[in-house]
Amino acid sequence: MLVHDALSTPWWRSKAWWIDHWADVIGAIVIPLLLYMIDCNSKNAGDNLVRQQLDLQQLSMKQAAADADNHQALGLLADMGTRTGDERRAIALAMLEYSMQGRLYHPSTAVVVDYLKRECDATTYGLLYQAVQEGLRHIPKNAPSPSCDEEDKDSKAAKNCQKTKSEAQAQVDSDTNHDKNLLAEAQRARSNACAQTNYATQAVANILSQYSGPGPRTFRQYLDVGCAETNQGILPIRLSEEEQNTLRVVSVTKPHFEGVSNLNWGNAEQPTIAPDGNSISVPYAIRGLDRQFLGNCPGGGHATLVVVYQLAPRNPEQQTQAPIQR
Repeated sequence: MLVHDALSTPWWRSKAWWIDHWADVIGAIVIPLLLYMIDCNSKNAGDNLVRQQLDLQQLSMKQAAADADNHQALGLLADMGTRTGDERRAIALAMLEYSMQGRLYHPSTAVVVDYLKRECDATTYGLLYQAVQEGLRHIPKNAPSPSCDEEDKDSKAAKNCQKTKSEAQAQVDSDTNHDKNLLAEAQRARSNACAQTNYATQAVANILSQYSGPGPRTFRQYLDVGCAETNQGILPIRLSEEEQNTLRVVSVTKPHFEGVSNLNWGNAEQPTIAPDGNSISVPYAIRGLDRQFLGNCPGGGHATLVVVYQLAPRNPEQQTQAPIQR
């Protein structure tokens, strides 16, 4: 009877079996489960560490690119400080061209503004002033603006990324407004410092009209993105306050990219012009390269978005000649 009960009782109900085999159960089930959990946590920790390292690498690359631009701008200014006459004006024109390439921005713009306080030559002043006006429209390369993947907009990570991006844009706007205030102060300081000043020639006025008068304009904005990330949004291109008083956007061509590196793909859609003609909205998206087999990142991707648009006088009777800065 006892033998029959022992044989008929399922093994998992037998207390004696569990007493005899508890170590085997732990070795066969519990330990592999714990190892699996540890492995998963290690992978997550490893992924987070890799992502942090990639973020630091991307930030370092952005800072290096911005430092190169700022160094070049300050080099031009330092060289201009040792020159006089036409040579000085030629360097100021080079500074304006540099700004049109989207490579002059804060904090270099603040340094240029400081030069304007003491610049009594109308030609040099006009070229530098226009360079600053153009530079204030560009987002610095080292702006801490992350690439936010919008595949899962409701996730906590996506919301945190959008918050960080908004805060970064707010900082850029703060720096721009600060430089605008400095520019207004520089205008007042120059009026007091330069009682006697020569006037810009008509030839210089014609040059300035290419940048401040009616006609075609080209806007360039540097964009970057990390591996397996998408940087997308709508780039606003606003006319300066002075331009808005006399000019308006009448047409814009489909944008294109220059200097493309380490991108999976890039797309820029047809921009739209604001009803008041004061700004352009440019939808864009770029995608970084996929990660390699072991998760390595081949390198941060970047490109320059190029937008060509046309400006016309706001009023038909308005003069087409650009005002000469004094």
